[in-house]
Amino acid sequence: MKNKSNQIDPANSWLNRLMSLWQPGMILTTPLLSKADIPPKAAHYLRTSGVLTAIGDGAYCKQGDSSHWWGVCAALQSQLGLPLHISGRRALALHGFTHYLEIGRHQVWLFADKKLALPRWFVNFSWDFDWHYTQAKLFSLPPEDPSLLSMEFQGFPLHVASRERAILEMIHLIGKHHRFEEVEEIFELLVSLDPQRVQHLLTNCNSIKVCRVFLYLANKYKPAWQKDIDESKINLGKGKREVVKGGKLDSRYLITVPKTDETSDV
Repeated sequence: MKNKSNQIDPANSWLNRLMSLWQPGMILTTPLLSKADIPPKAAHYLRTSGVLTAIGDGAYCKQGDSSHWWGVCAALQSQLGLPLHISGRRALALHGFTHYLEIGRHQVWLFADKKLALPRWFVNFSWDFDWHYTQAKLFSLPPEDPSLLSMEFQGFPLHVASRERAILEMIHLIGKHHRFEEVEEIFELLVSLDPQRVQHLLTNCNSIKVCRVFLYLANKYKPAWQKDIDESKINLGKGKREVVKGGKLDSRYLITVPKTDETSDV
């Protein structure tokens, strides 16, 4: 006769494994649970027993826990291995470059170089933050390019655009997600960019508009790093580009800018 006291309760074993990897704000995806030897039947048991709450097919959170944007992004990047990164205003805020106190819902910008199938649990769930996804081959760079950084935030590993890449990707979204003036206000704060990284990104940038707007702003505010940028190595194309509808033309970079900008020609 078997001694029941020596038998391992699988339910307790699953719960112990779950608690050993869980941290507040975490999204638990099927790949992570599988890696921790928690099979689908265990996830089902933990859900029916009130430990986990399903937020969609293949993703859970601990019952009673609050999901935050950093936990969600870490699940997409680290657990699912999706090649996307945090960019734009959110990345710049993580680097400490923000000129305002964010009020209301957090805004998160996600960028990917290639088209991705985002998981339905992420797309369909009603999060307490707003997310904006952009797929654009903005740079001709390898996936491991140093303009993409790994950093930890609130205990979660995140893939984040460098300051230099984030502002260029933000410029790309002028007219879609951002006003020219909004980008300009943040650009004015970027007095300590790495000129070598700026040069590297501009030289490998596939958007003539993005390059021109960036150089226009650099020429306007003249940060110390500007003198180290070689424009002759950057593809600025030919012809005019409309960046601001109804704006006025800057004669040097042939882009339309807000009419309130006194540094440009009509």
